[in-house]
Amino acid sequence: MLEEGHNKCYADLPEKQQETKVQHMMFSWRDLFNNGKPIPKDHSLTEDAFVENLWVSVNQPDFKAKVAAFVKDFFDRMDLDNSGFITKAEYLKLNKRRVEEHVVAAFNAMDVNNNGKVSYDEFVDAKCFYYTDQSAKDHPFNLVNGPVE
Repeated sequence: MLEEGHNKCYADLPEKQQETKVQHMMFSWRDLFNNGKPIPKDHSLTEDAFVENLWVSVNQPDFKAKVAAFVKDFFDRMDLDNSGFITKAEYLKLNKRRVEEHVVAAFNAMDVNNNGKVSYDEFVDAKCFYYTDQSAKDHPFNLVNGPVE
């Protein structure tokens, strides 16, 4: 069983499917930042390797496309009503264990056109920004996701 609060967007799936989805997402995330290097047998990625791989990844011309492919399933699962957007209510529901003020600030930062919902493109842009611009340690994305250091 997944830990409380761990990927609530998969909560409607049977337990085994939840674990499979989360494992697939974690391996995909690891692979995204592994840049084709051999993966250790224990599937680990050290902090130093992550930082080095992240630096290489964000400077690749296809970085945004890789991030977009990686977050597609996650975005779709967060879009609880299948509208093609994540509403503030959906985002709050899926982040209810975090400080609401931080979650709202992160949502507002993603909602670039201020229409009260986050499109897939806005979500992808936000994830790319999160990985590429860490100059503001108090940025709302860092308050929800934690800083990339």
